[in-house]
Amino acid sequence: MFGIGYWKIKNVDVTRTIVQDIFLSLWERREDIELNGPIENYLMGCLKFKIIDYYREAEAHNVIQISKEMELVAYNTTEQELEYEELQERLNIHLKELPSKTQKIFSLSKVNGFTNSKIAKKLATSERTVYAHLTNAVSHLKKQLKGDYKITFWFFFFYCFL
Repeated sequence: MFGIGYWKIKNVDVTRTIVQDIFLSLWERREDIELNGPIENYLMGCLKFKIIDYYREAEAHNVIQISKEMELVAYNTTEQELEYEELQERLNIHLKELPSKTQKIFSLSKVNGFTNSKIAKKLATSERTVYAHLTNAVSHLKKQLKGDYKITFWFFFFYCFL
């Protein structure tokens, strides 16, 4: 497992942690797990999903870092500062028009950088519900900002793609 994990991740410490987490989880759930095949297949499936989760979290972290760097760049000129503040005001106004649960999910996703699965766990709801709320929020905001090129550009950059 370690060899395959290292081949995919190229980081000894991360691979070691992932493999340990898999075995720890297996040990903690040893009485509840029913295997229908060889344990090797089960362990490799666990490894596959842990690696996918690792890359998702790494990508989310990279996106948040890039957005923070872009925010610093956006403050270079007074005009850009004013545009950014106007965007924030308009977004906040239109976000308040959404139901409170949608507002909370949107904030957790776009401001705090949580994944849909983390939001679902935090709010004790399904990932599909989280996805539906985010889709509704983005759709609503796009509709409200339609026609304003500068605001729409910044909105799509800072909220839709992050």
